[in-house]
Amino acid sequence: MGVVVGNGKLASFWRDLKVAGCPLGEVFPRILALAVNKTGAVEEFDVWNGAVWQWKVGTMRPVLGWEEEVWLNFMEEVGKFKMRKSRPDTLIWKLTPSRQFSVCSVRREIEARKVEVTSLASGTALLWSGVVPPKVEIFLWLLAKRRLLVGDLLPKFKGGNMGC
Repeated sequence: MGVVVGNGKLASFWRDLKVAGCPLGEVFPRILALAVNKTGAVEEFDVWNGAVWQWKVGTMRPVLGWEEEVWLNFMEEVGKFKMRKSRPDTLIWKLTPSRQFSVCSVRREIEARKVEVTSLASGTALLWSGVVPPKVEIFLWLLAKRRLLVGDLLPKFKGGNMGC
């Protein structure tokens, strides 16, 4: 998912504003460390001066001489962002060209992230690493390896039927 920044009410300043595809906070970690507001929405860093958007990033202390160049680069990059006061922030789905959510796109992404794991016992098995909870992964792995002890446990219960 991604965010198209409009008026900045929902978008995160440090995570959703991107420079060359990377969040501001990752491109300018020094400035993020100096910033008073490290988690604010884009609108918290602005001042509307008539029809012009001016950026205001508060720092915990004055920028030192050796940080000046980084600060100027940061302000230059931030100055490139154009905000639209009348348009709300919107979420987009990055996995489809239409930017609309589809179950098919989620399935393709999950398929692309499957990891092949070599098992010592019998060849290869596919795990959905991180897609399902660990308990489910272990259960499915035991089931695939025929190591689940369901057949052994059934007779212990009253009315257990081995034919089921």
